Amino acid sequence: MTDAKLQIVQLNTLDTVGGAAGVTGTLHEYFRSRGHFSLRVVGRKLGQDPDTVELRSAVRPSLLGRVGQFGRTVRRRAGLFAGLEDPGDPASRHLESILPTGNEIIVCHNLHGGYFDLAGLADLSLRHPVVLVLHDAWLLAGHCAHSFDCDKWRSGCGGCPYLEVQYSLTRDTSHENWERKRDIYRRCRLHVITPSQWLMDKVEDSILKPAVIQSRVINNGVDSSIFCPGARGGARQQLGISGDEHVVMFAAHGIRESIWKDYATMRSAVAKAAQALPYQRLRFLAVGESAPDEHLGAATVTFVPHQAPSELAAFYRAADLYIHAARAENFPNTVLEALSCGTPVVATAVGGIPEQVKGLRLDGDASGLNLYGPGEATGVLTPAGDAEGLGFALCHLLGNKSLLEQLSVSAAKDAKERFSINRTGAQYLDFFDEVAAGFGRKRRDD
Repeated sequence: MTDAKLQIVQLNTLDTVGGAAGVTGTLHEYFRSRGHFSLRVVGRKLGQDPDTVELRSAVRPSLLGRVGQFGRTVRRRAGLFAGLEDPGDPASRHLESILPTGNEIIVCHNLHGGYFDLAGLADLSLRHPVVLVLHDAWLLAGHCAHSFDCDKWRSGCGGCPYLEVQYSLTRDTSHENWERKRDIYRRCRLHVITPSQWLMDKVEDSILKPAVIQSRVINNGVDSSIFCPGARGGARQQLGISGDEHVVMFAAHGIRESIWKDYATMRSAVAKAAQALPYQRLRFLAVGESAPDEHLGAATVTFVPHQAPSELAAFYRAADLYIHAARAENFPNTVLEALSCGTPVVATAVGGIPEQVKGLRLDGDASGLNLYGPGEATGVLTPAGDAEGLGFALCHLLGNKSLLEQLSVSAAKDAKERFSINRTGAQYLDFFDEVAAGFGRKRRDD
């Protein structure tokens, strides 16, 4: 890493809600703490950070620009009427009007959500070093953010089995959308970061590959000054949770409606664990949604509204275990936050989760997912949709206090070594130095 101060502009759909927003926020604070200029540009601003701006309200196109924008708006509406994927707001073509120097590294996180005109990515990448940070697989497919068991994204989509998933289509235009993205990428020069090797492997097999000049796997990072181990008893007292309860936790935005998170399987697993531990009180903390308590036999499901990071950390510390039963996932921040607080994780082995959780070998487990002994393991992995396996893992760990404490120590230690924002942020800056140097050489050669 050089001592040169960088000009870093991060783009994302939102600034405070969702995993990608959490990543941009943590990086934003890290970059500023190291003396770099950092600006976030978002489709919708919900927070109060003065160095975060809402894209559409910030840009000021010229008269000529407004004429071109009008034409793109007409084409956008015609495409939407025809059932095509939303190409994004034409106002984003004027992003450069709000850049302070013109020498910025443009870091694009989620570009979906209708705020960014993807067709403008090619021109932007020719004028600035552009780094794509992928948090899902939307850029690789004809509309899906995650494609589950479908691999049509490799060869052209079409005949889509998941039209209803984010971002849903009124008719099957997935092939046309795939072709449109492919044509855009053919004119791009991009640098790509993925938080997981799993997603980088998908990039290597995708329409995005020809546009990639450099790529790097850099894990998401956690602010360990917030997410760190603490006294479980103190956290429970703070939250009004009894000390004699077993507590299992999950956190997400829109827990019950999310097609990715599989709340039904989590709920079933907690019910099975409660049934297997009949003389123990079990509480399932579902953080990220407001709703009345539910009762699953001897277990209580307590819904908790969205929490700021400092408050969320107390819930992780209060929990015995964190459960994550996703059907599709990349590299969830919540798993890293739980581990950083010393809370072992029971999760499905989808996406990049096996790169986060070191699974504990259990007697009778033939899945091949759990490879670590008690001295190294940080949780347990199960196949997706396996409520029986999740329930068994919960029951086994909750019923073995010494093992749970051992996993807790390993979780905090492993997270501090692998997932600290200091490690992640330094890797980002090293990559940015390489990107900026390479872009400068190209400009001189041109």
